Amino acid sequence: MAEVTKRKLSDEMIESLIIKGVMYNKQYLTILMNAFDPKYFDKPLYQDIYTKVVEYYKDHMSMPEEFILKDMIKDNPDPDISHLQDIDFDIIKNYDLLITETNLYLKEKAVKQAIMDAVDIVDKGDDMNSVKKVITDALSKDLLIDLGLSYWDTIGKRLKEIAVTTNRITPSYFPMLDEFINGGFPPYSLSLFLSRIHGFKTNLLINMIERMSANGKNIIIFSLEMGENALAQRIDSISTLSDINRMYVSSRDIVKLGNQLKANKTGKGSIIIKEFPTGQASTAHFRSVLREYQYRGITFDAIFCDYITLMMPEYNIAGQLYQDGKRISEELRALSLEFLTPCISVSQLNREGIFIDFKEVDLTHIGESIGISAAADAMFIMGKNEDDLVYESELAWKTVKNRLGGRIGEMSKFYIDKKSLKMYCETELQQFLDDATRTGDERKVAQSY
Repeated sequence: MAEVTKRKLSDEMIESLIIKGVMYNKQYLTILMNAFDPKYFDKPLYQDIYTKVVEYYKDHMSMPEEFILKDMIKDNPDPDISHLQDIDFDIIKNYDLLITETNLYLKEKAVKQAIMDAVDIVDKGDDMNSVKKVITDALSKDLLIDLGLSYWDTIGKRLKEIAVTTNRITPSYFPMLDEFINGGFPPYSLSLFLSRIHGFKTNLLINMIERMSANGKNIIIFSLEMGENALAQRIDSISTLSDINRMYVSSRDIVKLGNQLKANKTGKGSIIIKEFPTGQASTAHFRSVLREYQYRGITFDAIFCDYITLMMPEYNIAGQLYQDGKRISEELRALSLEFLTPCISVSQLNREGIFIDFKEVDLTHIGESIGISAAADAMFIMGKNEDDLVYESELAWKTVKNRLGGRIGEMSKFYIDKKSLKMYCETELQQFLDDATRTGDERKVAQSY
C-alpha cells in the first residue's frame, strides 16, 4: 500500500504560513484559491483575511496592499496581523515545502469538513447521494495537479517511464492476441470482446483468467450473469482438462478433481470471483470491493466484468440505451484509471451483426448501445468465419478498435475443446490436437459445401 505522508508543521504554524503566502505571493494565492475553503481555517481572523484577499484578487487581478487589507478586515474582532510579519519563513526559498505542507493540510481539512457536512445531510434527511458527492469532492482536493507532458523537455524521463510501464502490462497469454495489442493489456485501459448470444464471451474471459493466474497474476472478476460456483466450475475444468459434464458425477470424481487442483495450485496467482445481481451493480459496487482488498494489501493485475451491458450507471440513470451504455463504459475505464489496472469486459452483437457475414461485422453492430465503443481502448469481435473454417470448434476473431496497438481489421482464431471448455490460440493448434487424447473431445473437420 502507498506510504502515508505526514505533515512536518503544526496546525497553527501551517495556517499562519498559508495566510502569509496568500497575502504576499501571487503564485501561491492563485493555486490555493480554487481549492481551499475559508472554513478550513480554525481562526476566524484567517477566514476573514483569506476571503477578503480572494475577493479582491478576483475583482482587481492583483494583491491588496497591506494598508488596504487592514482596512478590509478592520471590523473583525481581532484584526491584528502584526504577528504574521514576525514569522521567520522565506516563502520563495521554501516554496516547495509550503506547497507540500499546504496540500497535506488541505486534504485533512477537506475530509474532516466533508464528514461534518455529511452528518448534516443525514440529520436533515436530504438525498443520500449527496453524501457520496461531498466525500468524493473532498477526497479529490489536490494542489499538486499534473499539468501534462512537455514532450521535448522530458525525452529521457518519458522513455524511462514507458520502459517501466511495459513491465506492468498484463498479457492475455493468448500469443496472437498479445501480438495485436503490443504484449498485453496496459493499466488504465478498457478492452471489450463482442459476439452473438452464447458466442463464448464469458468462456473467453474465464480462459484468460486461468492463463493469467497460471502465470502468477492476481485477477478479480465481477460476474453479473453467472453464479460464483458456476464460474469456478469452468475454471476447474479448464485448468485440469476435465469434462465439465462428468467431473462431479461421483464422490470419487470429486476427490480426484480436488487432488488435481491442489497439485496445480503452486505458483498460481489469486482468482477472486464476486457475483452481483443482474442489472443491479455499478462501478460503485466494484470500487467498494476493490478498496476493501486494497486495505488488506491486495492488488489485482486485471479486472474482469461479465458483462458491461448487464451493469447500471453509477450516476444519472437516463433510462436510454445509448447514454447509459456510454456512461457505463466511461465509468469502467475511469475505474481502471483509479486502480491502475486494465479492465476487460464483453458485450453482445445486435441482430444484424449475428446474421451478416463475419468479415462485414464492425462497431455498428454492437448490441443495445453503440455508445459503449466510445470509451473502449480495444474492441474485438468473435464469430464464425465460414470462408476460413477448418475445424468445427473454431471461433474467428478480429480487431475493430485498437488504441493498444496499430493493428485493426486483422483476423485470427481460437480453437475450443467442447469437453473442458479450454480455448487455444491459432499458434497453439498442435496443443489443441494433442489435448484431445486427454479430454476425449472430437476434432471434427468442417464440411465444405
